[in-house]
Amino acid sequence: MSRVREGRAGKLGARHLLCCLALGASAPARAAPAPADRTVDVQGLLQGAVMTPAAREAAVHAGFPTSGIPLEVGRSGLDGSAVALVSLTSLDGQAAPRQWVVRMALSQSPRGTGAPGARDVTRYTSVGDTFVYHSADTAAMDLDILAPSEVPEAIHNQASISPDFLVLDLLRAAEVVRRIHEVAATIPGVPYGFESRLEPFSEDEAAGNRRRLAPFKLSVDERRSFTGSILALTEFFQVIQATPGLDRILLEVIEKPGVMDIVRHGGQPGLGFKAIYANKVDTGDLFWRGGEPRAPTDLFAINAILFGRPVLTIALVVAAPAPPLDVTAGVLGAVAWAPDHPEKAITVRLLAARRAP
Repeated sequence: MSRVREGRAGKLGARHLLCCLALGASAPARAAPAPADRTVDVQGLLQGAVMTPAAREAAVHAGFPTSGIPLEVGRSGLDGSAVALVSLTSLDGQAAPRQWVVRMALSQSPRGTGAPGARDVTRYTSVGDTFVYHSADTAAMDLDILAPSEVPEAIHNQASISPDFLVLDLLRAAEVVRRIHEVAATIPGVPYGFESRLEPFSEDEAAGNRRRLAPFKLSVDERRSFTGSILALTEFFQVIQATPGLDRILLEVIEKPGVMDIVRHGGQPGLGFKAIYANKVDTGDLFWRGGEPRAPTDLFAINAILFGRPVLTIALVVAAPAPPLDVTAGVLGAVAWAPDHPEKAITVRLLAARRAP
């Protein structure tokens, strides 16, 4: 298994931990096949994530659209909005879910080379690639959050994101992982791995990794898409980090590292992501409005790694980030839980995605 370690982390508060997860993430291709006996029914949780009467009343009062994802793939530009239902659920079914409704919309901003907030991110892969990803500007994503409360008033906040990173295509990354599994099944026992980081690998390392990865025949475009998917994940976590309440409930399902884990890693978290599996998935009518075309979707699962061990498993239902799903980086739904102690799960279900009028 491979991962990337970037930066340092001190006190692991909610916002600090989320920030580190975003900045320290990687998308290695060293992934095990999907386990046959998964402890968490991802599709069942997404199907069962329905709004409580209180959440629906608050959403209606606030004027949030709560149904339908009309795809307008012929149009471009990040100027739409999306509404998602977030549930914190006890997997034993003994407690009612706590729910948040979140509306997100990207503010209009000037775009183009040299625009304010332009960013270049360079990542190096374990086979010797150097990929530069450019976002022409930084934009503000407006967030309106309806929290569990007796007062159905929305909390307003903003997240600063790089719009061009949102469309780096998690679906294609999932397709690469799925194909790696298919090839690996035909050559059992052959070690393989693919990772990226912010510092170059030595030529000796890269040459050895190229030999090991040769049977998988990953093209440059596939490696670039796979490596860039981490930037889309980073933007996704930036939105969570900026959403009051959601940053704290994530800590309720993260596996807490043990003392020896911390000691073995010298107190440095070494935060990162590892791909676990990716499968095609038919979501039925879960996300699509009746009569609307359905986009192809994959179930893409990753582990967040802290102090050398998985602390959070995140299963994403992803589609191509075509409008209006570019606002959510193509994420339609997500379920997150502690891999060793899955007592609670956070479920994120997209309710509506619309182009701006």
